[in-house]
Amino acid sequence: MPQHDYDVIFCGNPGAGKSTLLSCASGLQFNSGESGYSGLTLELEFQESSHFPGCRFADTPGLSDPERAEQAAQAITKALKDALARGRTVKLYFVVPSEAGRITGEHLWTIRQVLQSITLPDNSRPDRNSYGIIVNKMDIDDPEQQESISKRFATESKNVPIPTAHIKYLRRVPELSGKNNARYHFPHLQQFLLDLPGFPVRQADRIDVTDIEAKLQAALEAAWEENERLIMMQELEKREWNAKAAEALKDLRKDLEEKMRQQREVQEQQVELLNAELLKASDRAAIVQAELDQTRRNQEKAEAKYEEQVKQLEQQAADRDVREKDAKAYMEELQQKLEVKEDVQLKRKKVQEKDKADDVEKFEPTVQPDAVQNLRGAILRRIDKGLLVELKTGYEAVISDGIMAVAKGDVAERFHFEVLPSSKMLSDMPDAVALSPILRLNPEKETFTEPVLLIVPVCEGATKVWRSREAGGWDEVADVKFMAGHAILHLDHFCDMFSGIEGTPSKTIKVIGLINDSSAKFAITHISCDHCLADLADFLADCDLKGYRQCTSEMSIVGKYKHLDTLNCRFVGSSGLDAEEVQLDFEHMPYISRITCKGISESFQLQIQDRKNRTMDYDFRLEQKSSFAAPEETSSAPTVYFSAPAGSPIQVSTGSSTSSSSFGPYEYAGKCGKGAPSIQQISSSVQLEPRRRFSSSEDDEANRRPNSAGSNPRRAVKVEATEPCAKVDEETRRTHFMISGRFRKEDTELMAYMQKVKNSLKEKGAEIFMVDAALAESFGDKTLMGLFHAKALLAFCTADYGAETGAGYETYVELKYAHNNKLTIIPIQLCKHFPPMPKDDKRGLGQAQNSLVLRHDILRVTDVGMEEPERVAADLYSIWQRMAKEE
Repeated sequence: MPQHDYDVIFCGNPGAGKSTLLSCASGLQFNSGESGYSGLTLELEFQESSHFPGCRFADTPGLSDPERAEQAAQAITKALKDALARGRTVKLYFVVPSEAGRITGEHLWTIRQVLQSITLPDNSRPDRNSYGIIVNKMDIDDPEQQESISKRFATESKNVPIPTAHIKYLRRVPELSGKNNARYHFPHLQQFLLDLPGFPVRQADRIDVTDIEAKLQAALEAAWEENERLIMMQELEKREWNAKAAEALKDLRKDLEEKMRQQREVQEQQVELLNAELLKASDRAAIVQAELDQTRRNQEKAEAKYEEQVKQLEQQAADRDVREKDAKAYMEELQQKLEVKEDVQLKRKKVQEKDKADDVEKFEPTVQPDAVQNLRGAILRRIDKGLLVELKTGYEAVISDGIMAVAKGDVAERFHFEVLPSSKMLSDMPDAVALSPILRLNPEKETFTEPVLLIVPVCEGATKVWRSREAGGWDEVADVKFMAGHAILHLDHFCDMFSGIEGTPSKTIKVIGLINDSSAKFAITHISCDHCLADLADFLADCDLKGYRQCTSEMSIVGKYKHLDTLNCRFVGSSGLDAEEVQLDFEHMPYISRITCKGISESFQLQIQDRKNRTMDYDFRLEQKSSFAAPEETSSAPTVYFSAPAGSPIQVSTGSSTSSSSFGPYEYAGKCGKGAPSIQQISSSVQLEPRRRFSSSEDDEANRRPNSAGSNPRRAVKVEATEPCAKVDEETRRTHFMISGRFRKEDTELMAYMQKVKNSLKEKGAEIFMVDAALAESFGDKTLMGLFHAKALLAFCTADYGAETGAGYETYVELKYAHNNKLTIIPIQLCKHFPPMPKDDKRGLGQAQNSLVLRHDILRVTDVGMEEPERVAADLYSIWQRMAKEE
């Protein structure tokens, strides 16, 4: 910033905005506002700012007001003479308003009068580019208007005797209109004022304002004439440009005709050359005939060679038959050796049968360190498979659709809930995303003498819990703990509540193709989300989508997107269908397409484009016509296990939770088994037989359950917990890798391959189990014991692996057990397409389970041709060693 002394002087006519712009640029306050034609500035005003050392800012009255013209002229002359007396450089700026993109004559007259009154030290007038113009109050940012104004000031004329290119354009600002002493930040305005070099003043003559009205009228007429002249010049330039363009077009046409003539000549020459080649071809006919004779002789030799190769292949087939007989003999010998181990396996079976659960599969959890919460009513322990709830003496538990409440008996007897629609309930929570259902807990608004412990399942990523206020709105619950996919909190009275996250979460999504007999749709879900798969199965079973089946695709992952992001989805090759815009509302997943593609039989293609214009294509095909269904009991969500003192009452409720839930008049009785069962096991092990139906008599009125919704009768189950059973050492009983493969008696090649992998692993030192029961033995018992002691499942994935055929103990059951018990699953891919989609799958459960458990991105060992059993065994043994070190 310059440090020498200089004066920034603003001149112009009344109402041009001099004072306002000077205030905005200097940071000082000059009196400004609306005051008719005369303006507010009546006297010369100098002000200095500490932000601009050595600089004075001067605001002068408007010169074109006939009543104050003499006063304004004296003020401007005074400002110039004061700068002369103090030896200061003058930076002179004229503020002129834009009127429909034009500068009127009165403003040009003011500029001429002021500049003509100034004499420089060399006795000359100010030169070109020695002053600045600020064009103020432009209604539109029109480059053509700005170019016209700049051209007028840059061209010397009668109205502009001293041209300048130092021009700044400012748009009209509504915030400044009609307001006094208002300010606004104009970008780069300060730098524009400082960039002008300025000039020293030797003499400032009196500005001639005599007979000002006549002079202003003459200036207006002169400006009008100049505008007319400029318009004529522009018209002439336009005509000249049109003439030049027509001439250029004529030349271009001429050049094009010349090029076409030359091309025709070239084509004629090429035709002549082709005719010459045809003549030469006739001369070569004899040569071609000779070549054909030679080819015939070569063919006879090739046929003789082919017959020799056929004989060799027949000999190789005979040799292969011999090798197959030798392999069969080897398998029979191996079968006899394996039967020797029968006694050991039977003894192990008897030991394990002592630990079987009476009604429910036993589970003794391993408590993780530093993961115990001693709360009112129960002790919560984070375990390796989820959450263990130990009920304290004197408390009752209510289990309702995965939600657990622990309280004294009177509250537990009356507990029930409803699921509310999120779109209406969260209208006043725009920054919150619900990652759990919005629950209405009843009895509502009743204050309890002792807070109730609530354990509510939530989606991964939830960080907060909110509860409703009686007057409306939501409050965050302060003391909330999140353990193993559940929110744990205490409430002293019931209300509406939900769990979620503030802000905009991001999650990975996938697309699923759906086909019925003649049309196709698509669904969008969160990846690896059991809740999405379960809801999708409900949609396809209970609504108009019934009959649609799931398709397979080499790729289903779309990518990681934020809540409320949008995707454009389009069926490729389907006329008449527009793209469907899908909003990724995480509160309402899965998404089912609105549009339907007709005329589809077994495959279709879907194209997805996101807001960054990234396009992805997905090919879906229907390999097996089976209804879509989510695998039973294959959820990877954390499980809640339950333990209680003998005689502690538990109430288990089941019912619809899609829109609302309430108690009805039905009550059932049952009893859970020993050990620490899960909530799912408690619910499934109870015998849901109706004990009695409450009558409408007054004697039974006290036993009724409150029914707030008035619909959807609810079933309640009384369960009595017994003492926990003896502990089972999970790590001790998991000792081997179990081989899981689907083969028949005729699958000798597969059986030999699996035997080679097994034998190689055993030679390296790994414990391997493979069912090989004789005809008189129990195949199911051997499979059961093998799974019970398995630490990992080796899934030899052929094309029909995992099919649910109803045979009982099959690869579908083995894979299901391994997934439910969180065993390590190591796929060995032997088929071309992965995961396998077996065609003999009865209800489609095998395909659905393979899609969930054997994901396309799961780490696996690949040997599609079954040619490298030793390499496969080496890879599996390295996994065995790594797991041994981790143990």
